[in-house]
Amino acid sequence: MKKKHWQSVMMFLFVLSLSSAAWAIDIMIEIPNGDFEDGTLSGHTLTGTGIGKVVNSSVVSTAGSPATGPTAFETAFPVFGNFFATFSAGTPTTTLTTDSFWAEAGDFFKVYLGFDSEDWGGFFNDAMSWGLKLVSPNVVVVADVVADTDSLGAYGDSGWIEVLTEIPLSGFYQAEYSVWNEGDSAYDSWARVDAAHLIRKVPEPAINLLLPSALVVLGWTMQRRQKARMKNISVA
Repeated sequence: MKKKHWQSVMMFLFVLSLSSAAWAIDIMIEIPNGDFEDGTLSGHTLTGTGIGKVVNSSVVSTAGSPATGPTAFETAFPVFGNFFATFSAGTPTTTLTTDSFWAEAGDFFKVYLGFDSEDWGGFFNDAMSWGLKLVSPNVVVVADVVADTDSLGAYGDSGWIEVLTEIPLSGFYQAEYSVWNEGDSAYDSWARVDAAHLIRKVPEPAINLLLPSALVVLGWTMQRRQKARMKNISVA
């Protein structure tokens, strides 16, 4: 095969490989009861003095003042499905921890979180945080504040916040969601959790099937060209 033909083949394979990478699809991988669709907190451990429950809706305060208390309310609903988890801070903090789950390097962990402040800024800054850790060895991958009273205002609510983070190493992981009352528990703030899952990119099956077929077509085409060239030489 002449050099220019080899160059054509290599260029074809290069372009096809780029196409294969571009045609990856996302698949969702569930973690144990990450969406709470069994109606319980199974697959999770609640620690602290707060109250934890699974609900299909929850009334949250969205505005207020120290003098009047909460003055505006909304109803929070599940992001997906029929249920979500909600839990109060208690004294001084309560944490909801997932059972360990396997994740591969390059996966993405996704969850929806919400914080309902029952305090007011400038006094006690209640807050919600979350974290993701590799179980063994014990490595904290994420430790972040979701929302707090100072940022939301008196009796404010964050709404649902989408959280997405990439898994750096394959292994068993746990996610932790915490809400705390700063200074007192007279005004008990609440956290919400829903739809925790993994996202994994996999090659589009159609592209994998296309590669061998394309190589066959390419070989057949080049063979035809070679025969035509030899025929022209014979006629000449």
